[in-house]
Amino acid sequence: MDLQKDERERQRLLAVRLIETMEPKLAVILGKWTSDHYLIEDVMLDTWELMLKHMDILEDHPNPEGWIVKTAKYTMWKELRKQKARQEREKDILMALDGYARDMMEQDEQFFDAYRKILSDEEIRLLKLIYVYGVDHKTAAGYLGIKPAACRKRVERIRRKIEKFYLDRTEE
Repeated sequence: MDLQKDERERQRLLAVRLIETMEPKLAVILGKWTSDHYLIEDVMLDTWELMLKHMDILEDHPNPEGWIVKTAKYTMWKELRKQKARQEREKDILMALDGYARDMMEQDEQFFDAYRKILSDEEIRLLKLIYVYGVDHKTAAGYLGIKPAACRKRVERIRRKIEKFYLDRTEE
């Protein structure tokens, strides 16, 4: 039992010594790969975790500091590859969303172009605020510089204009 306790204590002391001597060196080495301090910290924590898992190897290793540097570099390389792949996926998603947003804007403009014959620019702006952007009457009223009650009345008048527009088109 004492032998096992002594073994653990020896491994703990080795780990503490390696961390104390290697932490500043690893920070410099990893800092040359990236300026992302959070990533450096994560890589260093992963390295220390791997070191603790493999203490039996490190005890007999001829160059434990070299093992730690190599482990940290490999861990950083893996993380940077993951980060690059994530950025490429995000870029692809943003490009798809950008194209989608452009298509939606064009559709919205075509939709509102049909109403330009019967509605003023301010009425179209009010419709967009309420029905496209989901703004409430109070906020829309503040944007247009009118009272919320006046905003509700305008929306109701716009609705009646559009209703009349469609009724007139069906009678033709």
